[in-house]
Amino acid sequence: MLEKLVIKNFAIIADAEVNFKEGMTVLTGETGAGKSLIIDSISLLLGSRAESIYIRNGCDFAYISGTFLLREKKLEEILSKYAISITETIVIERFIYQQNSKNNIKINGVLVSLQILKQVSFYLADIHIQNDTVKILSNDYYLELIDRYDHETITTLSNNYQLALFRYQSDLKKYQEITKKNDDLAKDLDKLKYVISELKSFSLKEGEDKELERTINGMKNFDKLFSHYQEAIGNLENEYFSLNNLYNAYKEINKASEIDPELNQLSESAESAYYSLEEVLKTLKNNLRSLEYDPKVLDQALTRQNELNSLEKKYRKSLPELIIYLEESEEQVSRFENFDFYVAELKASVHKRYKDVSENAKKLSMKRKETARLLEGMLKDECRFLDLSNALFKIQFNEVELNDCFDGSKFQEHGIDSIDILLSLNAGEGMKPLNKSASGGEAARIMMAFKAVFIKRFRFSLIVFDEIDQGLSGLQALKMALKMQELSEYAMLITISHLPQVASVAAHQINIFKYEEKGRTFSNFSYLNEEDRIFEIAKMISGEKVTPAAINNAKEMLNWRKMTKKMSNLE
Repeated sequence: MLEKLVIKNFAIIADAEVNFKEGMTVLTGETGAGKSLIIDSISLLLGSRAESIYIRNGCDFAYISGTFLLREKKLEEILSKYAISITETIVIERFIYQQNSKNNIKINGVLVSLQILKQVSFYLADIHIQNDTVKILSNDYYLELIDRYDHETITTLSNNYQLALFRYQSDLKKYQEITKKNDDLAKDLDKLKYVISELKSFSLKEGEDKELERTINGMKNFDKLFSHYQEAIGNLENEYFSLNNLYNAYKEINKASEIDPELNQLSESAESAYYSLEEVLKTLKNNLRSLEYDPKVLDQALTRQNELNSLEKKYRKSLPELIIYLEESEEQVSRFENFDFYVAELKASVHKRYKDVSENAKKLSMKRKETARLLEGMLKDECRFLDLSNALFKIQFNEVELNDCFDGSKFQEHGIDSIDILLSLNAGEGMKPLNKSASGGEAARIMMAFKAVFIKRFRFSLIVFDEIDQGLSGLQALKMALKMQELSEYAMLITISHLPQVASVAAHQINIFKYEEKGRTFSNFSYLNEEDRIFEIAKMISGEKVTPAAINNAKEMLNWRKMTKKMSNLE
């Protein structure tokens, strides 16, 4: 149960603290007073997404905390898994800042993700917010309902299916890609073989283009290079400049450095200069000796350079890229010529993966069908109490044939199942899709029937309804009120309602109201005593002008609640 709710800077709620009581509590008040803000704040504590629009104007952040009693053993396992302290209560806090990226969540003081919060809230409460009833008219919602009823078993089966599906889709994608590439390759095979033949005939070598350029450049500038080398060598071997003299100078400086250590660096510089110049002279002499001019070699180099330039222009690739292109082309042809070997292995893997995912999908579907049969009977019982005594349900699965391992379209994220809920509301009437045969009031009661089934199964500590009774009146409204009263015996129940029937059966009534102060709007609440409850319920009956008859009617309704908390059979 929710013991305490604290709300700060949340829309028109500046600062509020609500201490809830066991049993059924109804929230009443004028439209726009802030009733739904109470439900919205609880919804945030149970994992709904936070938005900065909730922050009160002029404030930097909004804060909500809820203190829940810990009753469910499964919750202890989840808290322990994430190293969250286990106490008699669970304190959930939500901080909403103007920058959404800064929003954070705490459970018992430990920062957690939204995903962890949702894991906790699944076993903590069941909440119905405004317009949720519309979901019952959507086929996409039906699987969610079935999966929730046997959550743990179906989650395990679903996880196994998801893993098998990932493996299957991965291998199928590889198979489809390789077969497509092979088909494309087959069309261009002759062209590719010609490319290989042509490029191989040139015996391409990495760096050959740079070597040719050096050879050609050297021969074209033979005279200039010969002259430059001779002049450079002559200058270094000039009688007025000798390497021997430089070496002797180095030795003298080195000896002097033994006396004066400050000359060490000068000695090193002289030594370095000597050996550097010696290497320069040696290289120049080698280059001069190797320098040659051969018209035949130059002609061959120019011819080869033109050939390479033509290839580069033809294929729009540099020499290194041409070498890589040749290797890739040979690999593609090899793969094509050995395609049967490649594809046989991949095909076998796709068959195996398909069989695996199919088996997991069927197991998941079988469990859902088993759950659906249970739900059909329980929904019929719940609807009988909600003045839908002739209602018959059939949860219909649209069967899928799995016979082509290369067709992955039958496998969806949630499995192979798509379902419809067929409904007959009147004796002798045929079954029709729920979303085409149920009125607004009937949809509300069917949603309540689903809620009752889940609440009785999971034994939540908290149930929250935001006008789940919309569109009902008279006997139907009373039946809905009595169903809420019954469910409040399983867990604390908080509901917003504008119906006097619902307000009168509640154990507690909180009135939400708003007021203005210094140009700002505020929302607040108060628990109503017996006298105030009579007046508020009378307002629900007669409107703004409360009549004596409405007062008497309200008293009778509250006295009836005192006499009997539950009325299981109202004909």
